[in-house]
Amino acid sequence: PSVRPRRCRAWLEGGGEREKGTNMAGDVSQLPPQIASLCQILQSCLSPQQEVIKAAEQQLKLLEKTQGQAPNLLQIAVVEGMDMSIRQVAAISFKNLVSRGWGKEGEDNGFIPANDKDIVKQNVLLALVHSPSLVRVQIAECIKSIIYCDYPDKWPTLLEAVFNSIASQDPPKIYAGLYALRMLTRKYEYKSEEDREPLYHVVNHVFPVLIQIFQQLLATENKTLEIVEMLKLCCKIYWSTVYLSVPKLLMQEDHFHAWMNALKVLLEAQVPSDVAPACKEQWWKVKKWVLHILNKLFNKYDMKVKPDEPMYPFAVLFDTHCSCQFLQSIMTMLAGLQQGQYISQRCTNLALQYLTHAMPKKKTYAMMRPHLQQLMFNILFPLACFSDEDA
Repeated sequence: PSVRPRRCRAWLEGGGEREKGTNMAGDVSQLPPQIASLCQILQSCLSPQQEVIKAAEQQLKLLEKTQGQAPNLLQIAVVEGMDMSIRQVAAISFKNLVSRGWGKEGEDNGFIPANDKDIVKQNVLLALVHSPSLVRVQIAECIKSIIYCDYPDKWPTLLEAVFNSIASQDPPKIYAGLYALRMLTRKYEYKSEEDREPLYHVVNHVFPVLIQIFQQLLATENKTLEIVEMLKLCCKIYWSTVYLSVPKLLMQEDHFHAWMNALKVLLEAQVPSDVAPACKEQWWKVKKWVLHILNKLFNKYDMKVKPDEPMYPFAVLFDTHCSCQFLQSIMTMLAGLQQGQYISQRCTNLALQYLTHAMPKKKTYAMMRPHLQQLMFNILFPLACFSDEDA
């Protein structure tokens, strides 16, 4: 028999701690028999001998439809003290099992037993909280697959779990909640209006707290890599939410100004010079998503929107309070190029796209006109010239 559901739940809710007397890093014989046997198979997947690897993979294939296999793989992937290489193999095997056996949106339910699915859904967010980065990426992919297949009808408790995680003030839980929220909004990014009602429910329930978290992250003095990654998730959540249309909540002036001010702060923020390269890279990815959002809003919701269209109030707000203000920020950023400052190529491209959208519009063109000569000869011409990078 598989490990009992309550054992798996208790282990995850305890933060991945080992039960007393269980030596996860030592003798696997002290583990429950099915877990110990599964660990040995996973260990064989790391063998330098191809025939041993093939045999282990075949055993995993045979176990796919076994009751408890999905929760057991998840448990091994997340439990502290287990050898990291085994945890990685368990996480990859779990991801592959979910991909093949969970089912697809609007199709059959897959071959993973319903009880196992319930256990996984009860614990997968906590698993993301307690996972190291090498394991987290695999579990995150599973959350995406499960959300796309099961939300909202087969996973009605997810939204409340996401809300509680984001509101927890615990950074690992906030990250897990933001990631799940990103997948929720991404699911509806390209959905037609009649299929977006679940998204609007998510926005109304979670976004009042989300903007507070966004502002708190912005106000943090020492922005670590983890905080910058969470800022990027906030931007991607907003992008997916407004891609096709803006929900009514985000058209309210208080929410509108809160989000636009936060995006402006991010756009104008200086990328720290004394941080690791990985953190710098994430900073430029954050700015890239801010510029994506601004281009989308500026190009789609300009004053060509007619007064009788639903998006007209948002278009008025953006034209009145943002189009010129963001243009000034972008021109200031591009001016740094002539001073030798680094701007990522993607951000440079997106900044120039914003200028392209601004040229035909009377108000923004009037703002650009005094600077056109400087823009042309000091910024655009050097970018167009053949350089060492082009060689």
